Amino acid sequence: MKKLRRSKKNNGGFSLVEVIVTMVVIAIISIPIIKSFVTTARVNHDARRLQNATDVAQQVAERFESVDMETLLADYGSNAEYDINAKVKDSYKFKELSVPGAEGEDFKVDVTLEKASEVYDVPNLKNLYGPNKCLCYSQINKYDAYAVKHFGLANRNGIQKSTTISVVQKIASKEYEYSVHVKYTTASDSYEEDIVIEANKLKDDDDTFPTLYVLYVPFDTVGAKNPAQGATDTITVKYDVDIPAQAPTMNVYYLTQSSINSETNSNIAYYLKSEHINIQKTPSDASLEFHNLDEFKESSVVGGGAGDKKNPLTEGGREALLYSVNVNVVYKGKIIANVTTLREELVE
Repeated sequence: MKKLRRSKKNNGGFSLVEVIVTMVVIAIISIPIIKSFVTTARVNHDARRLQNATDVAQQVAERFESVDMETLLADYGSNAEYDINAKVKDSYKFKELSVPGAEGEDFKVDVTLEKASEVYDVPNLKNLYGPNKCLCYSQINKYDAYAVKHFGLANRNGIQKSTTISVVQKIASKEYEYSVHVKYTTASDSYEEDIVIEANKLKDDDDTFPTLYVLYVPFDTVGAKNPAQGATDTITVKYDVDIPAQAPTMNVYYLTQSSINSETNSNIAYYLKSEHINIQKTPSDASLEFHNLDEFKESSVVGGGAGDKKNPLTEGGREALLYSVNVNVVYKGKIIANVTTLREELVE
């Protein structure tokens, strides 16, 4: 009779060495994965904090551009620094305003308002910035002082300034670019710069390109003070569109700015003759409407004649100062969000 033999089973299990080796291998594989999860969570958290900080900066900027100064000083007076005795304030500084974020972050917000040197003849400046608006102001005159220094001159005498404002619209791709080219010329030399005002692409559901507002401060301030002569500056507005038949009318609003005498707070009118402004369109049938608001200056004052033209941007012929508003959101001593905007202050 044959005997049944049972096969021996290995019931010894894993050895200690095998278990240790397995644990080491799992640890080596797991560490990068765990680090990746931790890093992703941290990045997501930082991204949310940055978005919350940006939202706070935008909210504060909107408040400081629209709320009257009396209310702002009442709300944040203990954090404000300004010359209380000056009729026209050169600057306001609001430091460490406490504004919580959407997730309870302890944000500190610093807001600085700096006065421009010009008085604006367009009183309702909210028409000049915001959605679907593009403002060209500092881009035109930001290199004036550099030009004088480049030529090694003591003043602007003998320098001719020409400005070219380019508006390029691509209907097919919904892209646009507004830019400025400034050129300063003397009898023996020239100096020029290119500046982009705004370059962007419209959203898929948007077919309207931004309206361009040009606030021009003459380089030739001597001639600009003479209404009969006007500044020697020249301006060319170039409009280039790829499919003019599909393009809506492009509107450009132009206004020569005035200067303010900081000692007397009085307004000094500047003039630029319309014949010094040239319009070029490519192709020639492109639809561009250039609105020279200088034509409305005299008739926009209170008490103008009944038959005078009315400036579509004015309200009663008021004058206003323009303040740049810079908002910094600080978290744990570091600036993590910034927004800049403009503010209008009426001249009393």
